Amino acid sequence: MHAILRFLLILAIPATIVLALLPAPPAIAGLEADPTKHAVGMGLVTFLGGAAFPRRSLWAILLVVALASGTLEFLQGVHPFTRDPDPADWLAGMIGAAIGAGLLATIRSTMLAGARSRRSRPRPNL
Repeated sequence: MHAILRFLLILAIPATIVLALLPAPPAIAGLEADPTKHAVGMGLVTFLGGAAFPRRSLWAILLVVALASGTLEFLQGVHPFTRDPDPADWLAGMIGAAIGAGLLATIRSTMLAGARSRRSRPRPNL
């Protein structure tokens, strides 16, 4: 399962980078606003990163995503990309990343609680 999640992460990271740096990002139905696109992209990368590497701290993954998102915003202002960097886009990306991390933390804790309850059940005598 982790191999599939890592493969999806490997696809999501370059896709996010390319979409963030395109001069005119494509229209995506339901995601017309640029900050929404940033939130969805960073949330997806954070979720996949945490799911693909479950032993890594979600805080560490959030830090990496925050730095990467900030770098992408900076690069949008560099000459060949001809986009305007916007701190609101970075903030939207961080909100999306926090949502992705929160969703993953909820799933992790639910799975951990289920595993604990299965271990603590008395076994029938056979």
